[in-house]
Amino acid sequence: MQLHLMIENVVRRLHSLGEAIAGTDVERKVVESIKTYFDCLKCGSSARFIRVPVAVWVDHEAYVEAHGEVFHGLSLPQTLGGEVEARLYTLGCDPLEAWCWRDERVKGSIVVVEAPKDVSEIATAYLFAVEAGAEAIVFYDPWPSRLRRIVVTGRWDFCKRCSAPAPIPAIYLSREDGLRLAKFTGVRARLVSRVSLKDGVGYIVEVILSPRRVAGGEWEVIVSAHHDHWLDGANDNLAGVATLVAVGELLCRSSEDFGPGIIRLVSFTAEEFGSPHLSAWYWAYGSTYYVSELENVGLLDKIVAIVNLDVIGYGRPRVHLTLELEDLIRGAASRAGLDIEVIVGDNVYTDSYSFSSRGIPVASMINLEDYMEYYHTNLDTPDRLDYHLLGKIAEMVSEIARKLASKGVEALDFVGAAYKMYDYADRVGAPLPLKRSLYRLLREVVKAADAKLYSRLAKT
Repeated sequence: MQLHLMIENVVRRLHSLGEAIAGTDVERKVVESIKTYFDCLKCGSSARFIRVPVAVWVDHEAYVEAHGEVFHGLSLPQTLGGEVEARLYTLGCDPLEAWCWRDERVKGSIVVVEAPKDVSEIATAYLFAVEAGAEAIVFYDPWPSRLRRIVVTGRWDFCKRCSAPAPIPAIYLSREDGLRLAKFTGVRARLVSRVSLKDGVGYIVEVILSPRRVAGGEWEVIVSAHHDHWLDGANDNLAGVATLVAVGELLCRSSEDFGPGIIRLVSFTAEEFGSPHLSAWYWAYGSTYYVSELENVGLLDKIVAIVNLDVIGYGRPRVHLTLELEDLIRGAASRAGLDIEVIVGDNVYTDSYSFSSRGIPVASMINLEDYMEYYHTNLDTPDRLDYHLLGKIAEMVSEIARKLASKGVEALDFVGAAYKMYDYADRVGAPLPLKRSLYRLLREVVKAADAKLYSRLAKT
């Protein structure tokens, strides 16, 4: 079967199972399917599940009654639900401007507001509503005919260890229903949001690839995606999971050896939500847990690099990376026929950051900007994806993973990265002490590379 057709089949199969929230029965069905795909890889070990304790949030019902009409929508995570009776107040200004919330009519009301087009800022508007004394908030979408889930919290910061349950109910309506409800400003309304929150277990799925059939290697490479998703989740992130499977197929089809390295294919749980602490840093909990497990068994220092796939099936591919991987990424992209945009530095809003924050080189493919209209909506469906693009990404990533597994840290261009940092500092007129430090770093990196002290380079 052609690669792009195989990817499409996997996406459609996983999509048919439903909304895969971490810790739910649907997630369990999804991970069992992923394990089946992994177990079919001819150079892979038996795939395994890693149990992850998670908070399981489920939306059971959400609606607003006003003026004899009922408007059905979605509850927003991580609100705890509730029932509110109050007058409606329609906010007619930019919800991201603090002054917009100073109107005394906000306090004690159910606020109706159009969501920002940068929908990640819904969390900001929510906190303004909380501080202004709103009893509840109803968002409606800036684009027509869709519903959306965006996580909101009770804190302005992104503290990882701070509990931040969202204190007032929040419901999301379609644009059409929201505009109609907004006309009833001043009318008494009843808002109902029924959700459940409990402790549960999510599942990471992992398979180890090694043509030599060895259990461990001198070093390891990770290729990852996350399978949990809000609503339909085709691009975020079943496309990433299906491409992960395709990467495994390409690696196992090839007669090329990985040398002394092995490759781990990992599908994470709880990327969207799942921290048992309900922390303000609510995303990438599953990968954070996985990194801790690697560290506990002494494997974290063996990881050469990670390539992460998240929201990759639409638009021009964007790669957030650490500099020592740039030339390797650009070369593989060119050979796969991909025109990529490279952004230096990791993206903190996806699983790769769990690794880069621990000093591990990363290349993270993620393109939210071109997909914001469909992000976390019921219109993020398989028909929107570019499967030929996903096939090329699989070819690119399989080449990168094989080279990293074959050569280990020797595949990383530390000298080039040091030169680029110094050159950039020089071009932007960085302070002299910083330039001196970068120059000393460059000299040490060149010396270590000349002496082939790769373990020292990896810790520089």
